[in-house]
Amino acid sequence: MYMPTPKMEPKSTGLILINIWVTLISHYLSKKRLFQLIAFLLLLILCAAADVISIGLALPFLLLLTNADALASNSRLKHILGMLPLSNCEPIIIVSVLFASAALIAALIRISSIYLSGRLAAGIGSDLSCKAFSCALCQPYEYHMLKNSSEIITTITTKVNRSIVGLNHLLQLIASSLVAVFIICGLIIVNPIVATFAALFLGTCYYLVAGFTRRGLQRNSAIISDATNRQLKSLHEGLGAIRNVIIDRLQTAYVDIYKKTDIVQRKLQAKNEFISSFPRPLFEGTSIALISLVGAQSSLIHGSSNQIIPTLGLYALGAQRLLPALQHCYGCWTILNATKSDAGGLLELLDERSTIPNTRIKSIEVPKYIVFTSVSFRYKNTSNAVLDNLNTRMRLGESIGVVGASGSGKSTLLDLLMGLLSPTSGHITAEYHDGTFLAISEESESWQSLISHVPQDIYLSDSTFAENIAFGCPIDSIDMNRVCYAANCACISTYIESTDSGYHTYVGERGTQLSGGQKQRIGIARAIYKNCPILFLDEATSSLDPRLEYEVMNKLRSFKSSLTTFITAHRLSTLENCDRIIRLGDGRIIADGKPENVLYSW
Repeated sequence: MYMPTPKMEPKSTGLILINIWVTLISHYLSKKRLFQLIAFLLLLILCAAADVISIGLALPFLLLLTNADALASNSRLKHILGMLPLSNCEPIIIVSVLFASAALIAALIRISSIYLSGRLAAGIGSDLSCKAFSCALCQPYEYHMLKNSSEIITTITTKVNRSIVGLNHLLQLIASSLVAVFIICGLIIVNPIVATFAALFLGTCYYLVAGFTRRGLQRNSAIISDATNRQLKSLHEGLGAIRNVIIDRLQTAYVDIYKKTDIVQRKLQAKNEFISSFPRPLFEGTSIALISLVGAQSSLIHGSSNQIIPTLGLYALGAQRLLPALQHCYGCWTILNATKSDAGGLLELLDERSTIPNTRIKSIEVPKYIVFTSVSFRYKNTSNAVLDNLNTRMRLGESIGVVGASGSGKSTLLDLLMGLLSPTSGHITAEYHDGTFLAISEESESWQSLISHVPQDIYLSDSTFAENIAFGCPIDSIDMNRVCYAANCACISTYIESTDSGYHTYVGERGTQLSGGQKQRIGIARAIYKNCPILFLDEATSSLDPRLEYEVMNKLRSFKSSLTTFITAHRLSTLENCDRIIRLGDGRIIADGKPENVLYSW
């Protein structure tokens, strides 16, 4: 069975757990949420006080219930009742009304705290989930190249949800802790020795159980978190490559991966639930035994049940509220430990440095040249450079082809040109007619506003042809004339118009009903719709037949006076009409010139 080895936890795991939540709350919550959190904590204090008052009123109620003449011998109780405006009524009626009212008010406050706890946790959960998604989207391109998308999606969805479960239990832990402390203080006032002994006994028992189970819970948390990542990865791969799965008969293999990770999660979750629940029945029996022993001892000492019953009733009522409060504290602590890895994973993503895109991008003109000066690039965690010491100047307004064997650095060169990656060393600048320069890596947002990009694999959303061509544009802002023009330039308009609803036909998830060539032409139409002066085609016509490719490229060449194109392609005929060809080999420029001098010389 799949069972990953969790990372070793430091000794101060409790402090680390608290630090995770303090950091999440203090660094990533808005002032509005912090204010709501403080207000909720004040409500919890009020809730605890109301519980203690309702329990405290049980003593005079039981005292008068068992002995109607108790008022005469209890000057303090007599003085308190005399201060009330209902002093002419029977004392038992006054105390009964107060006791019942206090119990109902405490219950209403407790219900309110439960409701507000859920609402507050939901609001905080939405805030953290949106922040996590924003943080992931705003990471640099290299981050996404090195990260598994399944892991990011798991963090934004599953780990956020489990973290909010942990937050909800953190709030409940605070509430139950306040209730327990207030009840213990109230019972100590009545009988310091018995109350202190009971509090120390139960508190020590729960503390020992919590300490004994903590490492197991955190180990289970790490395994569940890792298994969730693997489970989602198997879902993405299995459904994303469904054609290969069916052809290669891989259904059983992917189901086995899913099953192994799923059963591990469910078994460990069941184990965590048992760990959080088993102390209550054990300590309830112990508490009943203690109350019976206290009752027997008091009976032997005082010899009168009238004096014993009110005190025992008070302790029974106190235990009836104290034990659930202590159990709830323990249960919440186990959930916090069980969700530690999820909260830690969320915090790790939120702590990633990200730059929110500027909505007011500085407008720049198309430069005259792009200049590479001693540019080298290597990916993190690798020792070999993908590109090594490139020095070249590219004139804008031309069509420039980039060729080379697989792994020669063609796509990396385009990523650098688009400002998606920054050089490991050297620099890339845009040179203008007046001799001024713009550092592309430092002004990437402004530079990217000039760029359209068509990759080899086109992402299509489950929406209409029009929405996919005007990708990212709100539906009510789509210019249908531009959509039709772009589709015509990409030689896809005839097919779209032959469908049932034309440009309003849905393409389906990932465009599974479209051919590779149709997807690529939609990608080209998307770039034309964007209407940028610089176009990057990265193997963008690889799925087109030669006739269609020639037609599409011919239409793109008709924009030559206003369009700069950078093209990578394995099919050399795609590049024959370029103004210039750069050939890469082992990360270096090994040939640069006219197509007739470069394309067929290797």
